[in-house]
Amino acid sequence: MFTYTARYVFLNFDTANDWHLRENSLDAFQKISKVTKAHLDSIRDWIPTPEDVLGHIAIKNHDSHDFLKRVSESGRDLTTEELAAQVFSAVVPTAAPFSQAIAHVVDFYLDDDKRKEREEIVKLASMPGDKEAVGKLMVYVREALRFNPPVSGVYRTAGEDAIVEGKRVSNGQRIYASIVKANLETSTPPAATYDRPLAMAGILGLGEYGLLSAQFFRIYHPSYSRDSS
Repeated sequence: MFTYTARYVFLNFDTANDWHLRENSLDAFQKISKVTKAHLDSIRDWIPTPEDVLGHIAIKNHDSHDFLKRVSESGRDLTTEELAAQVFSAVVPTAAPFSQAIAHVVDFYLDDDKRKEREEIVKLASMPGDKEAVGKLMVYVREALRFNPPVSGVYRTAGEDAIVEGKRVSNGQRIYASIVKANLETSTPPAATYDRPLAMAGILGLGEYGLLSAQFFRIYHPSYSRDSS
């Protein structure tokens, strides 16, 4: 369900798949928004709705209400239906690439030559509420994703004639842009370095949006106190 929506929003470059992805994404939106609205209704009315009770049978707890309560408080002028749509658009399209990004980071530091980095990451993660520690952790995250981003490349249509690395690209031509290769150009050395400024970090190819935003990583990291946000 998440994958359909993520592909439709971020990776739908084949027009033959448009109708299929569009229909499945709309179906996912309707199902998830209904459940989210039930949660929000319960929070605002202080009375659990039947739909909300049914939803918690699957997730076993009410932790999601902590997040949705802040959403409800920040959007008092909006209906629960409108808030549910906003939660969906911010979270669901990025859920699949977010999960993939986390897997890529973990995989990167499992290599035998990353033992020192793993020890430092564990040390930093054990400092709750320390903003400096979270900042250092984000450097490790960004560096891992520079080498192995959640999206390896994207298809784009050239807007004008150009010469790219000695090859002619014509206006209107469909081309593949490798994000992995772009991250390993001479301007960003291929060797892993952990003092790289944010301006020189690699690109993900998906933009700062939803679960992929740097702010989400900082605020919701286990070692980051909500009180310090």
